[in-house]
Amino acid sequence: MGPNSWFVTVDPVYTNTPPWNTTVFVGRVGNDKPLPQITVLDHGNTLNVKWVTDRLLHINVWWGRFGMSDWIIDVNRGAVVYDELLNFYKQYSCVFYKQYSCVDDTKKTGS
Repeated sequence: MGPNSWFVTVDPVYTNTPPWNTTVFVGRVGNDKPLPQITVLDHGNTLNVKWVTDRLLHINVWWGRFGMSDWIIDVNRGAVVYDELLNFYKQYSCVFYKQYSCVDDTKKTGS
């Protein structure tokens, strides 16, 4: 975020067959106190890492074609403060394939 905060991602070799593992190292210039090392295991696509504030790190990871997670990590505490998993297929497949919004037909028909 600022000139004193940094992170480095050690990406896998994406030419190898997935799943892949990525490690994120976090640090502060002039601070010897170790900050968390974050390892994301078994993801199926690249991941994005960005600073939200000087202590909150946002990680967006796609597990495959349809599953995605958003995490916000407080690097000072070494704690996940936000964790959301989205199943894109379940969430949006009816919109993409039926061309209209989802309706639970079992409630109408009683099936």
